[in-house]
Amino acid sequence: YPPFEAAVRAGVASFMCSYNLVDGEHACGSEALSSELRDGLGFADGWMMSDWWAVHSSDAARGGVDQNMPGNDGWFDLYRLGGASGESDSRPHGLVGQMAERVVRGALAADAYDAMPCHVGCDCGPLMMDGVSTSAEHRALARRAAASSVVLLKNEGVLPLQRDPPAGRLRIALLGSACAAPSAWQSRAAREDWAAGDYYTVGGSGRVFFPGDASLLAGLEAAGYDVALHPVDRSSDAEAAMRGFDVAIACGGGVTQESRDRPSLRLDQDHFLQQLVARTRASRSVDAPPHVRLPPLIVVALA
Repeated sequence: YPPFEAAVRAGVASFMCSYNLVDGEHACGSEALSSELRDGLGFADGWMMSDWWAVHSSDAARGGVDQNMPGNDGWFDLYRLGGASGESDSRPHGLVGQMAERVVRGALAADAYDAMPCHVGCDCGPLMMDGVSTSAEHRALARRAAASSVVLLKNEGVLPLQRDPPAGRLRIALLGSACAAPSAWQSRAAREDWAAGDYYTVGGSGRVFFPGDASLLAGLEAAGYDVALHPVDRSSDAEAAMRGFDVAIACGGGVTQESRDRPSLRLDQDHFLQQLVARTRASRSVDAPPHVRLPPLIVVALA
């Protein structure tokens, strides 16, 4: 688990367990996950907090959760924790004492009490909302992180794209609505909805909108490629549109939003992409005559 291992090595004070199920068991309260984190990764000097309303029983305390957020469901009320631990009080070495010790120890290890620029619930608003962290260094870091997050599942010699191949300038057909999907930033309703996301930004409490055009179309045009957009999610139209081009790129996307579960992990344009891939593969088979042959197809998932 490289990201979590790196966080432990860096001295992280707390981990948050999510509200989903893992093998039929709630992640917050899973003794297997807690044991892997503390014993397997060596996370010994910090505490486990829950995602919002991710605790479903007081037994989660025995499963390694130290802090129940936001705490208004009553699961970690003292009398309930006493029942979960078999204790009738909050003895220092009992369950509640151990939970409190891990929270305080983690906060002390992170110097949280020595460097308090504000007081939560009182005057932290300006620091959170008015701070501007944009800089050339931060932009470069964000670009490296974004580039590193791209996963190439398959490449049959099409990538990387040649900007100026021997036969002349590369002509690219962009297929599908997701290739030029607008950012939620452009919608006032979405900006005012804290959980709203788009193909470029995860919606929720950690959302950071990019006010510019983050589409694949904009990126290719900015890089100087000759691009023609056909923003229709119909495979028959896309097949006709891609003829005569050197390469075609079909796009699909999926929106991830905090507190709003997706019905599946399928892309919004899954049916369109499946059909277009099948049509392209059939046209490029060894038995297909040259006049029906389609250009190479690249499928890009924005999710």
